[in-house]
Amino acid sequence: GNITSSSGTTVNNGGTLAGTGTVGALAMTSGSTLSPGLSPGTINTGSTTWSGAGNYNWQIFNATGAAGAGYDLLNITGTFDVTAASGFNINLWSLSSITPDTNGDCLNFNNNNAQFWTLVQTSGGIVGFNAANFTIQVGANNGTGGFSNALAGGSFSVSVVGNALRLNFTPNLPPVVATGTDATLNEAGTFTQTGSFT
Repeated sequence: GNITSSSGTTVNNGGTLAGTGTVGALAMTSGSTLSPGLSPGTINTGSTTWSGAGNYNWQIFNATGAAGAGYDLLNITGTFDVTAASGFNINLWSLSSITPDTNGDCLNFNNNNAQFWTLVQTSGGIVGFNAANFTIQVGANNGTGGFSNALAGGSFSVSVVGNALRLNFTPNLPPVVATGTDATLNEAGTFTQTGSFT
C-alpha cells in the first residue's frame, strides 16, 4: 500500500518497513529493517536517509533477472543520504523458489563471472557514500536465510555508479600470466605477445 505523510516516515529500532507500494520521505535508523517486495520486489520512496547500523534485507531469486523482479530494489524519487550510516547491514538472502519463498541457491549466479545488482536507484543522487560504512552479511542475519550459492573464494562489495547503489561480486580467478620472450606493451596500452598464456 501507500503511506503519505507531510513529515515523512521514520522506521525506528526494531521496526520493519516491508512489502510493495509507495512511501514519502523515509528515514531508516539504527536497528530498523527495510525489506522491499513480497518475494523479490520494489518499494518506492521519496528522499531517503539511512543512519547507524540499520538493515536492508535483500532477496535475490534470479541473478540475471531485472531489478525489482529477479531481486529486490529500493526506488527513490529524490536523494539518498547515507552520510550517517555506520555498520549498515546489507543482508543477502538467496531464494531457490518463490511463492512460497524457499531459502537456497538463486538462479543464474556464476561464481566465475563478475556481476552487479542495483540495490538502490535514485533520481536525485547519493550523498555521503563510504563503502566502509556498510557491512555485507553473507550468512543468515536479521531473519534472512543468507546467501547459499558457492562463492568459490569470490567476494561482494558495494559501490556507487551514477545515481545507483550497487552490490558487486568479484570472482576469485587466478591472474593471466604471459610466458615467452616476445611479450610487449605498446604506448597505447595494448598487450601483444607470441608466447603462451597460463
